[in-house]
Parts: sequence; C-alpha cells; structure tokens
Amino acid sequence: MSIISEIAQGLSSLLRKNQKPVMQYAENIALVAEVPFDKTKVNQCQGFTYNPQTQKFIVACINADSSTQILYELNKDFSIARSTENTGADKLGHCNTLFYDGKLRATNGAVNSTRIYTVGDDLTPGEYKDYTDNFYNVAYNPVTGQYASILPGDDNSTRKIKIYANSDLIDGKEYIVTVNEKNNDSNGALFIGNKIIFSLMRRIIEVEINGDNATIVRELEFEPKAEIEDFAFANGAIYMAANSHDYIRIYKYDFARSYFNNINNDFLNNGIVVGNQVGYHCQSKDGTINYVGLKVNDKNTTEVGDKRNDTIVIGKTLKHWPGGNASYTVLTTEHYDKAIYNKSRTDELFIKKSDIVATDTSKAPSFAGQIAIVGNALYIAESTDSANSWRKIMLEPNDTL
Repeated sequence: MSIISEIAQGLSSLLRKNQKPVMQYAENIALVAEVPFDKTKVNQCQGFTYNPQTQKFIVACINADSSTQILYELNKDFSIARSTENTGADKLGHCNTLFYDGKLRATNGAVNSTRIYTVGDDLTPGEYKDYTDNFYNVAYNPVTGQYASILPGDDNSTRKIKIYANSDLIDGKEYIVTVNEKNNDSNGALFIGNKIIFSLMRRIIEVEINGDNATIVRELEFEPKAEIEDFAFANGAIYMAANSHDYIRIYKYDFARSYFNNINNDFLNNGIVVGNQVGYHCQSKDGTINYVGLKVNDKNTTEVGDKRNDTIVIGKTLKHWPGGNASYTVLTTEHYDKAIYNKSRTDELFIKKSDIVATDTSKAPSFAGQIAIVGNALYIAESTDSANSWRKIMLEPNDTL
C-alpha cells in the first residue's frame, strides 16, 4: 500500500468517526512546541506540512522581502532534524504553503504567484510548473485526489475557493464565502473530505463543499498572540504552525481531548496582550467604578495606576532597572533617617555651617583649612592640633572681609 493510500485510509476513518464540522472547539487546540529559528536570516514562518514518507514535519521560514528561505525538517517531537537555506524571491519566494501529494510542494506567492515548486529531498527547490491561475494557499485531498486553493475575494469581506479535480490544476470550480475580514490575507489550507480549512488573522474558517454550494460551518476564534500560517494532518491530529516573533509555535488540534491551557488561554504561557491605550481595569469595592491599573499610552510609555485613587506598590524593595547589569533602589519616605534627612538631622550627621566658618580661635580647628572670622581678622587652620594651629591672614589695604 502506498503512503498516499495509507493517509487516505486514515482520513476516511477520521471522517466516519468525526462529527460535523471537523474542527469543533478551540478548547481542543493546544500549544505543543516552540521551535527556534535563525533570526539573523529569517523573521517569520509560512508554509508547514507533514511528509509521511520521512515521517517528519517541514516548516518554511522567510525574511521580510521573501529573498531568503530556510526550510526546517522537524522530528515528531518538533526538535530540528536538519535545515536548508535557500535564496531567491523568484524561486520558493514567500513559501505561502507547503503540501504533500506524493511529493513535497511549495507555492511561491511573492513573485511568481502562478508557480508551484517541487521541493527535493535535500529541501531545495527542484522542478516547477507555471499555471494559468494564481496559487497562494493550496491543500491536497489524498482521498479524492482533488486540490483546494484559497484566494483573495473581490474585497476584504470575501474569499474565493477553487476546487481542482486533479494535479493538472485547470478549470477549477470557484466558490465564494463571506468572512467579513479587515484585509484580504488568508493563511494555509487543509482539505479533509468535503471540508476546507484555512486561517484568517484571528480565526480558523472551515468551509463545507456540497455540489455548487460552499458554506462556512465553523469559525474558531483565537487570541491574537498566535497567527496561524499553515496546517498539517499527521498521526490522527491536525497540527498548525504559527508566528510568534522569537519562535515558531506549533499547535495541535486533538479530536479526543480538550485542554484547559488551550489556544485561548495561551496567556498562561505567554502573558496577556492588550492593545495600545487599553488598560487593565479593577473594580472599586462597591463595584461602581473601574480603575485603570496598568496601560501603555500613545507615546509608548507605561502608566501604572489611576489618578482617581491612591496607588500602592507592594514589594520588599522598590527598584528601578534602566537596563544593563544593575538595578537601583527607589528612595521613598521609608528611607527617612537612612538615606533621606531633614535639615536638623543633616546638621547633626554632617558638617554644620558653623563648622565651616568658625568664630572662636581659642578652640582647636575642626579641620585643616577651616576659616575663622574674629572681629575684622581672618584666620585659616593649619592643622587640628590645638588653638595655636590658627594662622592669621594678612590682608592688603583694598581687601575686605
């Protein structure tokens, strides 16, 4: 039995067991791995798929202008098995999607939107074919042998889906679905039975194809920490690759399990993210007032507290860290008589004004160099040995004290 036939059998079994739709609950999506990538050369992930021949995942990372691509081959535990760097926006380009139809394929999406490359065993671009239609996000259905292509709609509110009968990728049957999005971006594609799954900025869209009709049967919204780029089906589960700045984040949709720490509770691992000028609010004791606890203002300055009430910072020591290797204690009223002194206490602990300029030369000076004024005479202390240490300064006729 061929690899493709084995995959088809697995998907057919899944469809028999699975209720409609395929992906029912966001609670079934959990973060399973964070994969590092070379941030000196690339800055985001794009295409992602599973190669059943090698039993490894493949994820493509690109730089800002799509001129550099690094393809990472990942083991089942998502450790990196190997990687290959490629160059050329005109070759693999943006690597919008990766898919496997007996061979590993990649859509360019950047310069040659009609071109699909075969990716070799060494993870470098091999043969390619230019088609009549544009291809950005493509999925293969191993059960039916069909291909699905996700395309921008006539405006941001819609997307086009084309279904192709075979690998010729001609005469695709077109469907239009309404997604009501703010831009025309779509990410990834997965084709299971008569269901097509793709991602928008914060939603997973599942579309059911029946004859001439395409119907959205599920929309799973997820928190903005994750931007899902592509999908892969492997070992009875759906996997997703998402961008998250420093890492490639791998999520898993488990058909049999929901997770408390799911994609929408991702802040348990990575913190809560809110928009600029959007604060964390806390209610007053009687519940009538919402006070701002923390926010970042429109000048990107962090503000703590609300001017309508007092702010108390709790901690053993309040410190300021400006960067570098040291932090500095912030002085407060707690430091009275320790680092902050009033005038009388300062006079007690440090040199008094009366000590700087003496008025009595019958006593030993307080320090060498001390000045004394007695009457119209000016003295300077040679040492602190005794009263005899004062030396009178002789002034010229025009000198005055």
